[in-house]
Formats: sequence, C-alpha cells, structure tokens
Amino acid sequence: MEDVEILDDHLGEERTYEDASHGSRLANYLLDLIGVYVTMIILVFVTAFAGILDPHMFDESNNPGTSNLLGYLIGGVSLVGYYTLLEYTSKGKSLGKLITRTRAISEDGQKLTLTQALLRSLCRLVPFEQFSFLGGTTRGWHDRWTNTRVIKDKDWKP
Repeated sequence: MEDVEILDDHLGEERTYEDASHGSRLANYLLDLIGVYVTMIILVFVTAFAGILDPHMFDESNNPGTSNLLGYLIGGVSLVGYYTLLEYTSKGKSLGKLITRTRAISEDGQKLTLTQALLRSLCRLVPFEQFSFLGGTTRGWHDRWTNTRVIKDKDWKP
C-alpha cells in the first residue's frame, strides 16, 4: 500500500490518502461483479417486457451466433452503466466500495468527473484488465489510464 500526499487547492495544505489494499480491491471486484450481473438481469427483463428484445433471441437453436453477440452487448452496457452511474453519482462509490469502505478519486484528490467515471468503466472492458492488479501495485489499468486511484475512505473530503 502506498500513501499519497495530495495538495488541497482550497485549503493550501497537503492531505495523505492511503491506497486500498489488494484484498479490498479483490472484494470490490467480486461484489461489483454481482452488481453487474443483477443489472444485466434487470436490463434483459426490462427490454423483454418493453418489447425491445424478443426473449427467444437468446435461444441458440433459433439464432446461431446472435445470442453470443447480444449477450456480450448487454453485458458491456450493464458493466459500463453500473460503474459509471454509481461511481459518478455516489462520489466514487460502488456496491463493493461501499461495503469495503473505499472510494475512487481523481489523482488530485477531487471527486471523479463524469468523464473519469465513464472512462474507468470503459477500461474495464479491455481483455485481461482484471489481471493488471497482479504484482506489487494496487492500481489497475483502469486507475492508471484515467488518473484515478481507489483509497481507504476514512479521511476523504472533496
């Protein structure tokens, strides 16, 4: 874990934040995975109920290959929607971060912008991105590429 000192522009003083641990990051991932799957199920039911999607589209015997593509599309929309909406509207929190008492912030110590929340979500679609946490760092590609970090939530003030 790495402590990061960030200059607070409003007060002219430095504050120290502690990066979330590997264990917290793994717990965040697993808990948020459940949240993404629940979001995906809700999205399928809502679109089927609204008549946007035909539930038989997922039957591989009727539409060879189509169900896989549609599944990936719904999964991607669910993942991006879940993380972007939660991390932006709840100041860097998701279901996993709420439970583990961590939050995503900008590297300058401020709350995430909508662009950062969206880009963090899109980066999660990169194949093998989940493995970017292996090794000594607690910052994955979606943190590094968007100039964000996940910190312990005890002392954060926007």
